[in-house]
Amino acid sequence: MSELIANYGLFWKRNKVWWGKQGGTNAGQLCGILASNATGRPVDFRYQQGVYTLYDDNFRMVYAGQAGANDKQRLFDRLKQHRADALADRWSK
Repeated sequence: MSELIANYGLFWKRNKVWWGKQGGTNAGQLCGILASNATGRPVDFRYQQGVYTLYDDNFRMVYAGQAGANDKQRLFDRLKQHRADALADRWSK
């Protein structure tokens, strides 16, 4: 049986995420630590799928969304989209 929740991340600060260079070959990273990773080495969460929430500076939730199985809709891509959509000025975490 597979796990319902394999990984989770909390409060990536929007201004601390490396979003990548415009038009560059390196498309950015969404680093975090796996709960099961005893060494604590950072891993890239950019390809994760599941449910996510966006918060403002006061930790009020402003949006809940889903990052799906479609390669263009993984977590990092969804967060990157929210930097330019109607939510762009509303979230920071």
